[in-house]
Amino acid sequence: MEAKKKFLMPVAVHPGALVKDWMDEKGVAAAELAALGGIPEVSVRRIIEGREDITLAVAAALERATGISADFWMRVQKGYEEDWVRLTREKGAKAIRLTGVQGLEAKQARSARRHSAELAPAGV
Repeated sequence: MEAKKKFLMPVAVHPGALVKDWMDEKGVAAAELAALGGIPEVSVRRIIEGREDITLAVAAALERATGISADFWMRVQKGYEEDWVRLTREKGAKAIRLTGVQGLEAKQARSARRHSAELAPAGV
């Protein structure tokens, strides 16, 4: 019998990336999401930038604003924290934490630079 392997993400993706995806899909601005949830706009912006975590109060606000359960948002936050701990234990300083859209774009840019450097002729 073949043992099943658990797939583990090689990066830790902040839950703010999911909030940002929802906002983009629904065409909702940060100010509107904040008003719907009853939280400060600065908090929404910090969450989607990956600079603020989702707390119980924020999860409840996101549930009010998005209709997605607070339990879901808390599970995503917990998964992010667990991934980050695992990655730092496994990779140390090489661990990658994607925080919001900027983090994903930065990772893609690093990957493109690395790929182009591999293709460049020697001495260039």
